[in-house]
Amino acid sequence: MFSVLVVCTANICRSPIAEYLFRRALTERGYDDADFHVWSAGVFADPGSPMTIADGSLAELQSRGVDAARHLSRPVMPEEVEAADLVVCMEAAHVREVVVMVPDSRSKTFTLVEMCDIIEAASQDGTVPDWPDVVAFMAERRPPFPFNSSRLDVADPIGSTAAAFAKCADDIERRVEFIATAMWGPGPRYVPPVADQVGVATGSLFDRLKKWRW
Repeated sequence: MFSVLVVCTANICRSPIAEYLFRRALTERGYDDADFHVWSAGVFADPGSPMTIADGSLAELQSRGVDAARHLSRPVMPEEVEAADLVVCMEAAHVREVVVMVPDSRSKTFTLVEMCDIIEAASQDGTVPDWPDVVAFMAERRPPFPFNSSRLDVADPIGSTAAAFAKCADDIERRVEFIATAMWGPGPRYVPPVADQVGVATGSLFDRLKKWRW
């Protein structure tokens, strides 16, 4: 079994959205709980808080056919970081917090945006590995990590508008499906451009995935 820990700040918005969408992507591609374990936590989470206090996050998942009503927040624990095969963070600051907590986790801890950048670069020359090998592959190919850079962050919509929650969920969904498609092939949510449908490549994988309909 391959285990994936998703991390954000309070575990009531971004990380549970990514957790549930990763689960959906895996299920739609024929994987089940015997193959993967995906869960989420927050670096500053208040234990037991429901997603409903995060305003639009629960609604955004529901609009995508995902029921997360029973989700309760949980703080990141060192033993969970140690047990995970991959740690996916929503911000560079979360990577820093995880690595400070468990220094040996550096080689398996990435932001979601960083993962897409690395896999996109690898897709250009067709070198994306199978999932069991992807963590070591990304660790080898990652550039020096800018711990203080917001470029690698998924923006936090907490305290903002419904439109901000929708934009956040759209960004996470697009990136999760991008990673899933690169690793395991297109799922039912992928609609290729017309040129691709007749067997003509049209730009990079990331460019083609930008054309998805949700």
